[in-house]
Amino acid sequence: MGARWLHVAGFTLLEMLVVLAILGMLAAVALPKLQRSDGARLRAVAQSLAADLRLLRDDAIRRGIRTVLVPTTAGYTLEPSGRTRTLPAGIGLTNVSPLPQLLPDTRDLIGFFPDGSSTGGVIALRQGRADIRVTVRGFDGGVKLRDRR
Repeated sequence: MGARWLHVAGFTLLEMLVVLAILGMLAAVALPKLQRSDGARLRAVAQSLAADLRLLRDDAIRRGIRTVLVPTTAGYTLEPSGRTRTLPAGIGLTNVSPLPQLLPDTRDLIGFFPDGSSTGGVIALRQGRADIRVTVRGFDGGVKLRDRR
């Protein structure tokens, strides 16, 4: 009788190791890009917030009135226009720290005055472990972003 080869369906250990190595390389390339996309979204929201703050400052100067950013549970409101901005899911305002002595009885507000100055303060946006601080200078109302990762 001749030798008979049995054909068993399945994968060899070598084939499985090659597939695992390829999957590992793909994960090493893809995961940092996914994390960067979250960071990019947070940065885009921070840039939008900074643009709104600059708009408030410009409105205060142009119209000769005081304008204010009011944080809400879902985002923030621009006063006196009443425009509301809702933050994307997963991104939150974690801290609003104005200089309270300039606007008494209005904690958690960032305000701008007709001369372009501001209450000043810091607004922190957070998504997961990343956060970005939007800083408003009091003396000239300038707005600056700072990543903290």
